[in-house]
Amino acid sequence: MREHLVDLQVADIHVATGIDREAHRRAMTSALGESFVSSCTGKLTESQVQCALGAGDRLTAAACASR
Repeated sequence: MREHLVDLQVADIHVATGIDREAHRRAMTSALGESFVSSCTGKLTESQVQCALGAGDRLTAAACASR
């Protein structure tokens, strides 16, 4: 799920901004380390995880946590 959430976040970065998308992807993946993965495993229901994995944008994915 971490990779999907990072993909959604990076998708909002437009090429014209000059931001290095791959560097941003690596930084976000690092920031969302193993503690994030453990938190998802321990706190989210299967329904919430499936909702987030099916989300097409980061706002929809964020809303899944409150389902």
